[in-house]
Amino acid sequence: MKIKEQKYWINILNNEYWVRIYVGEDVKYLEKVLLKHFEERLYITEDDLKNIRGRCFHRVGFAPFIWINMSQCKTLNLLYATLAHEGCHAVDYIFNKIGDNNRDELFAHSVGAIVRSYKL
Repeated sequence: MKIKEQKYWINILNNEYWVRIYVGEDVKYLEKVLLKHFEERLYITEDDLKNIRGRCFHRVGFAPFIWINMSQCKTLNLLYATLAHEGCHAVDYIFNKIGDNNRDELFAHSVGAIVRSYKL
């Protein structure tokens, strides 16, 4: 199956907490989002694009932003594994924000919701 570019939001817990997800390799789009919402420049070299599978960005007051680098996730298994990994970072940020130290069932279901959100 072919991995396709996607840009979407998924809510976690309720309509108040969201995770923004981008599966793609458009560095200009990535830089635009980071500058607008995180006031952070993305310094990515050509070597980085060849080595980074994904990254989760977060900042107080903004929804976590997960980037999955399509060029490094050539199989669906690798894409889903990377989405789960970065999803853990995003959900951890949300749980820390709301002061919930429980990393059990609700945490696992929240990460599962992120992984299920990628549509073939």
